Amino acid sequence: KLSVKALACGKPILATKCGGPNGIVNQKTYFIPVNDIDSLSIGLKEMYEKAKCYDSKQIQKSCLEHFSEDVIVRKRECKIFCVNRNALNNVH
Repeated sequence: KLSVKALACGKPILATKCGGPNGIVNQKTYFIPVNDIDSLSIGLKEMYEKAKCYDSKQIQKSCLEHFSEDVIVRKRECKIFCVNRNALNNVH
């Protein structure tokens, strides 16, 4: 949740490769291994050095295109429809 909130505010994110954040990848997401202090240090330094290069509006736009309420509802509806359709096709 926190990563999506950061993207919605137009901020790049630095996240560990632990499962959840992998689903919210965008062009301004940096992934580091879990419990890797050296990678954390490098990632933070890189983000700081590139801070002026980030396009906040583009990060927000990308977030809305992938995680807005409407998009999430459409994805859920599609999954429900596909599951129901498959279930009906398997009934003999």
